[in-house]
Amino acid sequence: MLDRLRAALIALHPDQRRVVFAAAAVLGSLFLPWYTKTIVAATPTLQTTTQHKLAIFVPSLVEASIMLVAVGVVGLMLARGMAAKFFLPIPDRLLVMAAGGWTFLLVFYRFVDQPNGVTRDRITTGYELSWGIFF
Repeated sequence: MLDRLRAALIALHPDQRRVVFAAAAVLGSLFLPWYTKTIVAATPTLQTTTQHKLAIFVPSLVEASIMLVAVGVVGLMLARGMAAKFFLPIPDRLLVMAAGGWTFLLVFYRFVDQPNGVTRDRITTGYELSWGIFF
């Protein structure tokens, strides 16, 4: 199986290989901390806890869409490297460009619309962007 994948990567043109590596980098960025969760408990003493949340474990439509697009692009390029015969109504370059633009819009949306915090029983939970989203 790994030999077939390696042969498919070698059979790709250099620009197609770069597309695979870029999509793999997007997938890898989902395993980096995109959010910092801060919990402030107003008990008799003020206690603050900070946790880093990986994007893959903060379920939302945005992260799921990013993952689906990246997996689809990698699958398309590897299928082309294995010389799979199938027809798409648009060229691969246009499809990959549209996938990259859609991923850009999703990440930009995540910059603007972060997960909401909650306040319950004198415990405040808030989310902020972390360094992983910039990757």
